[in-house]
Amino acid sequence: RFAVLTNSTLVPLPLAVYYASAAICVERGSAIAAAVASAALAAAISANLSCAIMVPMHLGLVALGARRPAAATAIACLVLAGSFAVESYDAARQMVAVVLRVPAAWRLGVASGLLLSLGLFRRRLAAFLIMRRARFAALPAQLRVRAAMTSAAVYVNTVAWLGCALVSLRIAQVQYLAPLIVPLVFLAADAANQLSRRMVIGVSAIGVLALLSFPFAPLGTSITGVLLQLLSAFVLVVTLLWAIRWPRQRDLFSWAEPGLAFIAAGLVLLGSLPDLLIVPRMRQSWPVIASEQVAHDLYAAGYTTPELFASMQWQSFSTLRDLVLALNPNFFGPSEPFADTGWSLLPLLVDPAVVPRTEGVELTVPVSHSQSAIVVRAPSYLDRSHPRRCHSAACDDERAPQSCAERPSDRPLHRLPPFVETITTGDFVPGRSGEYCVRFSIPVHTFGSGGRHLVRVVDQWPARLRIRRVSGVQFLGELPGAEVTLLDDHVSTGELQVEISAHYVPAASWWEEPPLIEVTAANEHLLAPFRAGRASIM
Repeated sequence: RFAVLTNSTLVPLPLAVYYASAAICVERGSAIAAAVASAALAAAISANLSCAIMVPMHLGLVALGARRPAAATAIACLVLAGSFAVESYDAARQMVAVVLRVPAAWRLGVASGLLLSLGLFRRRLAAFLIMRRARFAALPAQLRVRAAMTSAAVYVNTVAWLGCALVSLRIAQVQYLAPLIVPLVFLAADAANQLSRRMVIGVSAIGVLALLSFPFAPLGTSITGVLLQLLSAFVLVVTLLWAIRWPRQRDLFSWAEPGLAFIAAGLVLLGSLPDLLIVPRMRQSWPVIASEQVAHDLYAAGYTTPELFASMQWQSFSTLRDLVLALNPNFFGPSEPFADTGWSLLPLLVDPAVVPRTEGVELTVPVSHSQSAIVVRAPSYLDRSHPRRCHSAACDDERAPQSCAERPSDRPLHRLPPFVETITTGDFVPGRSGEYCVRFSIPVHTFGSGGRHLVRVVDQWPARLRIRRVSGVQFLGELPGAEVTLLDDHVSTGELQVEISAHYVPAASWWEEPPLIEVTAANEHLLAPFRAGRASIM
């Protein structure tokens, strides 16, 4: 759950400033540029902790490119540590605490080993650095910057793959590849110098088309992340082949492959066009500003975090959920018990003309001239606070081994994920082709009010969703299907089962909440975009 600790919207600017400053340091040997790069890297680490893998690479570039390597490296270390400690004091304090928890004998042994190694190999190390600095300084400025960016791309890519493989036995995760994007873009621009005018126009047209189409592709970021992982895997293979077969007399940095320009320009285009063409829809991805305003207004209205977490129809509103939890007025207080409210809060992005026709609108936040963020409060027949989630390899195989998780009613709400501790039974093993099936069993209670509630699964391509079964309560609708109407003619208790199946993407662990929207009969018009296939909560 490392992604919860990141804020990717803040990463591009400090990373761009870091690489620009690092390039100036390599080009001119400036210690001031090295200090600015250190401060920018500290800001990037604060926004996304995965950027910490850049620290060894950064210090190596400063030592290699600065005119006074010892002083510049010392300044870079001080600025990096100081900037991060000032901006992220709690995180820095926790890191120091982790180091101090290591037994003193281990710390003393490691320090002694390092000092002894430096003493024994000081002359050889100094001679090696002097030789490398002399060869590096003899290169033209363009080749020095190209070498720095190529080294950064190779370093980030290799460390990300090795780290994820050794620590979590998984492929490189997208968040660890964030520092890889800027050097790839730089190398693509550098390679474009070798293209003809006609080819440059073609690359530019691809890039403009990608930028124009990307905002209209609801799954564009997810698909582009997968493509970035594939490109990263290709870079890793090329790096390994080069390390094994590259002749020593050949200069790696004297050329730039023109095809890289087309690869970089086409990455976003390939990430947006398939989704844009295959699944055209209106996104329900909340902007950060709207999410923050809604979270502030909900707390100002007197809601508590346990109430919001239990009543909100969260599915896929990750930005809103994260901000609701982060802005909790009692964030540093004692853990509060999980609340079962009996009503629901439905956050949606709608056309402003829809707001006056909707009953129970708790608050409205304008997003743009064509969109408003609303939160609708209504009684709920679904008990979202106590779902039972089971995983299996196939939906049609009732005998397939399953792993199930339940939320006991007495567990407190945590500050960090998993927000509600669950009791898990069994282990989940996906099918041979990566197939999996997730089933949510949600308790249903009706109270004899005579009303009707409509419950619908929300399309989340490429996964397949359906309501599989409703038991214990009266309902209308064909099952399995996408929507049912729950009747409340008398007091009853039952269960509604939602079934999700997919292959690999999205991962089975992604489904934490039942992907349902529940509205009263008076607010049936809110389902119109979802019924028409024009809306997605991705």
